[in-house]
Amino acid sequence: MPLSVVAMLITAAVAGSMNGFFVSCVKIPAVITTMGTMQIFRGIAYIVTGAQTIMITESSYLSGISATKIEFGAMMYAAVCAGLGGFLLSSQTGAAIPSSGAGSEMSILAGVILGGISLSGGKGKISGSLLGILVIATITNGLTLCNVNSFIQMIVNGSILIAAVFLDLLRNGTYGKKS
Repeated sequence: MPLSVVAMLITAAVAGSMNGFFVSCVKIPAVITTMGTMQIFRGIAYIVTGAQTIMITESSYLSGISATKIEFGAMMYAAVCAGLGGFLLSSQTGAAIPSSGAGSEMSILAGVILGGISLSGGKGKISGSLLGILVIATITNGLTLCNVNSFIQMIVNGSILIAAVFLDLLRNGTYGKKS
């Protein structure tokens, strides 16, 4: 058990060092860095585990955590949030589609940046994020209602993300400055 905790801490430190290098030395925005390395680490996890769940028994119990209460509460909370999201999405689309929402991370990212959350951190409001996501959702819904091809919608969403990042750089006065 102690060896696995040490290995976990070392692995986390290496991952954090990678993120730190990309953000502080290469000057890639932190949000983009963490989204990119999330995909890298997720791929590594799938390779290492063979995309299989690895059960760890009794570790929470040994740490003094009530695994039953935490597990129950987390499952209930996640299910309520997923149910609410599914309800809202199926109400909007008029159908229950199992793959709905897959790959929407970039649209959400564009929405929160558009809403004023700064890539450099420490700036922004939840109300701005909600407004930005509402704008993205309105654009996406409008494109769907106009029968715009989904691939074109991807191009529009990607363009909005790039424009939002550019606006963030202008808003913070960091555009064109060398760090």
